[in-house]
Amino acid sequence: MMGVVYEVHDPALHRTIALKTIRLAVGTVKEREEYERRFLAEARIAARLSHPGIVVVHDVGRDEEKDILFIALEHLQGRTLGQMCDDGRPGWKEALRIVARVAEALDYAHGQRVVHRDVKPANIMVLPSGQPKIMDFGIAQLEAGHHTATGHFLGTPLYMAPEQALGQPVDARTDIFALGSVAYTLLTGRPPFEAPNVPGVLARVTHQQPVPVTERVQGLPDEVGYLLSRAMAKAPGDRYPKARMLAEDIEDVLGGRPPRHRAGWTQPALGDRTIASGRLEAPVAEVELELLGDDEKAPAAPRRRPPAPALVAALVAAAAAYFYLRPADRRFWRFVYETSPRVAVTAILGDLKSPPPPDPSTATSPAPPAPSADSPVTPVTVATPGPFAPPQPILGEPAPAGNAPVQGSRDKKR
Repeated sequence: MMGVVYEVHDPALHRTIALKTIRLAVGTVKEREEYERRFLAEARIAARLSHPGIVVVHDVGRDEEKDILFIALEHLQGRTLGQMCDDGRPGWKEALRIVARVAEALDYAHGQRVVHRDVKPANIMVLPSGQPKIMDFGIAQLEAGHHTATGHFLGTPLYMAPEQALGQPVDARTDIFALGSVAYTLLTGRPPFEAPNVPGVLARVTHQQPVPVTERVQGLPDEVGYLLSRAMAKAPGDRYPKARMLAEDIEDVLGGRPPRHRAGWTQPALGDRTIASGRLEAPVAEVELELLGDDEKAPAAPRRRPPAPALVAALVAAAAAYFYLRPADRRFWRFVYETSPRVAVTAILGDLKSPPPPDPSTATSPAPPAPSADSPVTPVTVATPGPFAPPQPILGEPAPAGNAPVQGSRDKKR
């Protein structure tokens, strides 16, 4: 979106290289200077990486005359994983072999404290020899506009990890999640979290599990499902802690052996230790549910049935017995009811809005309602209480002015 990659000839070393140019045509002068500083810093970090599975960075700089940044890269001949999927996906063993080699390259970069943050099929080139190479180390996040505005996320939504989609800190396990998504695409020919639009993709990335790969591809060993489930676990703590461990487990599966790192790891239950489970409400908002198909929407919560008449009768009888055995409580609530029926209802039902204090001088004693003919409750005869000087009841505090929840806090029970 921001530049062009050229195939050029290096006259000094007489070789063909790829020259990526990025034009600084947006933002204020201060923003452009900050972008340039970060670009050069990230590119120099990427230039320190030396691994057969990572594209070589030859040089980086700025063209004063054209006012563009450039980075000189190793010229590669081959096909990206995206092109391979379009032309016909490889067999599952070849796909896992490629993923294992990419995992080894990622493990090396993570050891150098470099996180790619945009691992996707278009950023992995497979050479004619079969060797995959990761491109755009330390560069992709800048092109994604990560430093342009607060709240922007970097990466490609189809392959980003949940914490990345939510704007949370990322680490090596973020790349492992993305690589698991790439492996899923190679094996099935479809991204694991595809949806009609970006909000739908992000909803699925953060809150939904993909269809198990063994259900989409026949003949896969069960261990392949384990590999992808662990790599794409929603919570970073449930994933492989190191990309090397993923590569070693793939090596075991290809060799017909049980994965060496499977012992001690259990499949997290749906909603257990996931980002979705940290929410107080339903994981997928109503707006996000509209983006999903009708067959994927969560079933509506069942409506509560009204209590049975027998239960109501039992509760009323229990309340009558309680007040019969506790004359003091009976006299107090009778006074409240006679002076202000609304106060009694407020106190019993828990309405937080306190009514104005009752005026005893204007209080009247309404006649108690006559029981209905079909009422199952047996009337309880209560002795008339003697003179009583009730205290002023304190029924609650005034409710807050608004009902809007405060982010990061829970409503206190009253």
